[in-house]
Amino acid sequence: MARKRALVTGAYGLVGLNIVEELHTRGDWDALAIGRREKPPVPGLNYVRADLMDPAAMRAALAAAGDCTHLFFGAYQFAADPYEEIRVNVAMLNNTLDALRAVGAPLKHVVICEGSKAYGAMIGPMRTPAKERDPRIPGPLFYYDQEDTLFARGPREGFVTTVMRPDFIEGIGFGSYTNVVSTVAVYATVCKALGLPLYFPGGPAAYNMLFQMTDARLLARGMIWAAETGDKDEIYNITNGDLFRWSNVWPRVARYFDLEIGHPMNIDLSLFMRDKGGLWSELARKHGLAVPFEQMLDWTYGIILNVAWEIHTSTIRIRQAGFHECLDSEDRLFALFDEMRERKFIP
Repeated sequence: MARKRALVTGAYGLVGLNIVEELHTRGDWDALAIGRREKPPVPGLNYVRADLMDPAAMRAALAAAGDCTHLFFGAYQFAADPYEEIRVNVAMLNNTLDALRAVGAPLKHVVICEGSKAYGAMIGPMRTPAKERDPRIPGPLFYYDQEDTLFARGPREGFVTTVMRPDFIEGIGFGSYTNVVSTVAVYATVCKALGLPLYFPGGPAAYNMLFQMTDARLLARGMIWAAETGDKDEIYNITNGDLFRWSNVWPRVARYFDLEIGHPMNIDLSLFMRDKGGLWSELARKHGLAVPFEQMLDWTYGIILNVAWEIHTSTIRIRQAGFHECLDSEDRLFALFDEMRERKFIP
């Protein structure tokens, strides 16, 4: 069987890390990861360090990537100005493609990760279940510009593109700033340290709303499946396959962290957690925690627990195409809490 050679960007994040770890289990894949931060603590990881915004640095870093056949693009850089976010994220994508082209890589397939923001999930009530054929929402949104870049360059340069659209991602990553699991786990840990009940940091509507997640490992397997089977440009929604309500799960979360359950309360986590760095440092010294507080989360992401409208995407297309994996989101949430403890992310 011919070996496949993958380049993974954003390997320090939730998506990239899980792709790298999943590829490591496959006998017919070799992976090279690239990012601007220090090498993630993953045994056996082949990693080069470069700023994806620096074209010259990218060409130098990927000098040995001339046999790369697949690109898993998980890099992302936030910008408060959506037009700046477009500029930066499209530039990182183009710089990566240009560097691979410069070294003569026989690129066949690009798989890029987006999300339900493509359907307006964070703006307000959206059409549900959202389908891949739904029209674009009014921009600006960098997802669309990255798609247009890939769909334009692919036919000229000989590669196809698969766009994956997960819902809220649950998983473990180093410095993963947008992560449902870490948001809940770190918030609960701080509540316990302060002797507070575990108030749900959202209103009653969010507490009782149907919620949908995508496990990062399932997403990684789906992205690899797409890379191995896809022969044309495609867009897929991908989720765990189930729905749940926080009102049914939150009591179990409170029991897990040995906390009294609190009622729904509109808590702005970005304000509540702003001064908790010192407390976390004390917990880190006491319990030997692995990740500094400032690298755990962007607490503005805590707003996901106060979304008062349904965010539900259809996964019919990916299932009809042959990817059938599914997970119980609630059970997976608690398995990930266990893993966070084992890895010393939380006490």
